[in-house]
Formats: sequence, structure tokens, C-alpha cells
Amino acid sequence: MINNQFYPLLVLALVFFAHAPSLNSGLHYDVQHSLLDNPHIRDLGNLPRFFIDPTAFSAHPEFAMYRPLGLVAHALNFAIGDYDPWGYQLLNLTA
Repeated sequence: MINNQFYPLLVLALVFFAHAPSLNSGLHYDVQHSLLDNPHIRDLGNLPRFFIDPTAFSAHPEFAMYRPLGLVAHALNFAIGDYDPWGYQLLNLTA
């Protein structure tokens, strides 16, 4: 009989392997205005701003959204790996 503590690890492994091919799929959707063109995520000094200014979400103020944790994730990913999609995909897979 399999130990019950094994099941969470098994589920985690299955989820990871099911989604692992996405690690090489590149960036999609609203990535242009919220990531590639967004100057706010390129400076970790902006981290506090993400929690008070919804216009920091995008390069275009008309797309303002209050998503501070997403912006923090983008800024940290950018600081670690620039625009390498692998880091962004890995974070999305683990979150």
C-alpha cells in the first residue's frame, strides 16, 4: 500500500509533467503592453508603486489594472532573466 504522504507529491509531479511542454511555448496574450513595452517592471525600485498605482500595469494608462502581485512577479522575472519566456512560464506553472 502507498503511503498517504506520497499522494501530494504524485499529484504535483503529474501536474508538472503535464504542463512542462509549455515551458518552451513563448509569451502570449497581453504580453506586449503589460510586459514587453512596460517600463515599470524594468526597475525593482517600482515594487512599492505596484501596490498603489494601477497604471503601472501597462505601458498604456487606458489598460490600468490593480494587479500588484502579477507586476511583482514580472519585475522579479525581468530582473533575473530579462525577457526569457522560460522563467515566466515556470513561475506560472508553480503558482
